[in-house]
Amino acid sequence: MRKIGVSGFCAVIALWAAAVASAQPPPGALAAQDSVPGAVRMSDAWITTRIKAALVPLRRDDRAAVDVAVHEGRMTLSGRVADRVAHAQVLTLARQVRDVVDVDAGALQIDMTQAAH
Repeated sequence: MRKIGVSGFCAVIALWAAAVASAQPPPGALAAQDSVPGAVRMSDAWITTRIKAALVPLRRDDRAAVDVAVHEGRMTLSGRVADRVAHAQVLTLARQVRDVVDVDAGALQIDMTQAAH
């Protein structure tokens, strides 16, 4: 692992702060057509990446194996979860992702055999 000094750390923070202050939309962001002028809607790829990242702890603990598809902000979840609690967690996480219009979890199955683990 490479160590950086205080000045290097400060430089990274300064660059980050400048990027945040500039308020430029992230790459792949789409202009919102049905909201306030100048507002930015995140792309489907961004939404997909965000929910997959949020699901990592459940996947790591073998509590969820979820496939995600997003089209125009509408998220479709499929696969298996270990129990009702994991199912509720997946839905909550999905609904919290910015610019998700709808969540369809009809194909997300609860696998009670995994609950014994």
